[in-house]
Amino acid sequence: MFPPLDIGVFEKNTGVRLYARGVQKIVSMRDINKIISVEAMPVDYLEKLIRNIALEGDLECKPYKNCQIKLARIDPWNVKVGQTFVERGKILSLLENFTNFFQEYCITRGAAKCNAYIIIGIKDNIKVLAHYVPPIIEENYDSTLLDGVHRSFLIKNVGTTSEAIIIKDVKIRFPSIPQDWSLVNFVDTKPPRETRYKELNTSLFRDLKKVGIDG
Repeated sequence: MFPPLDIGVFEKNTGVRLYARGVQKIVSMRDINKIISVEAMPVDYLEKLIRNIALEGDLECKPYKNCQIKLARIDPWNVKVGQTFVERGKILSLLENFTNFFQEYCITRGAAKCNAYIIIGIKDNIKVLAHYVPPIIEENYDSTLLDGVHRSFLIKNVGTTSEAIIIKDVKIRFPSIPQDWSLVNFVDTKPPRETRYKELNTSLFRDLKKVGIDG
């Protein structure tokens, strides 16, 4: 669940100054009732989002502040996964709804080749903004998915590549033990947090929501 984020809090957390007049909240993309516009996200904007992600256990600690950030096309088979499951419902929702979301815009609509976008729309009669961000990968000893597990699972199973954000040389260890896709299980119901990951350290969780990313 992604709780709506006030614009003032978002700007304080990220250093981003929004140019979209009248926008009151940052919301999840799936919560938008009507789209007003879809714009390519500037690289500087994306980097500010990523560099200002903090740890859940220490909001002053920003593990990506000095990291190299790049955009690349990757094969999801070549990355490890932080969690132990994928939800059947989320996979089905991606198949049924993702392409339709962008159907009125001349952009790549499939999850595999979709780049970063800023989406402005209406939710409950107020003007809101959502971010679409490709899967995020931490690259150190291993390449590990931080965000985008369900999209990557679907993409790898149809045998294609994906746009991704690569964060290189992360010094703070991943909050769980990365594992191979072969150890990821299908579930109908999201497991309790303590069983979703192997050797979880919650204090090392990356808090994507405070920078407006629906992770």
